[in-house]
Amino acid sequence: MRLKRTPRTGWKDVGVPAPESVADHAWGLSLLALVAARETGLDAGKAAQLAIVHDLAEAITGDLRPGDVDAAEKRLRENAAMAELAARLPDASRKHLLALWAEYESLGSPEARLVRELDKVEMAATARMYEDEGFPRDKLARFRESARRAVADPRLQALLLRYE
Repeated sequence: MRLKRTPRTGWKDVGVPAPESVADHAWGLSLLALVAARETGLDAGKAAQLAIVHDLAEAITGDLRPGDVDAAEKRLRENAAMAELAARLPDASRKHLLALWAEYESLGSPEARLVRELDKVEMAATARMYEDEGFPRDKLARFRESARRAVADPRLQALLLRYE
């Protein structure tokens, strides 16, 4: 539930009034994953589950931006947060949640790799939404640039063009 009240830090940093929450982002990514996985012949249920858990640790760590802490420290904090969250669950659910987390973090499946790239597509779509609402385009450019650098799948690159 904390994710509903955890704003996405990057949007806050550039001055977006009332930015989306981490939960808003995870929902949007889950919907994209559900559709994109099915369209590409991947397991849509697994992709949606990966999207749901991909930022779950932020319920404890907050939304850490690149550069807030180094990558190794971020990984340690998020792993500890996931262990803490999972410890509250029955054994089978705990194992499932941690397996999904590990799969996403290691990019251990085609679905995890798809969700990682869709995470950036969703960010670009949100930037476009803020622009359409009147937020200055130049303040949102870094989000689109980040997405372009991170997305390698040609189908998803084509999707990104819709948000330019």
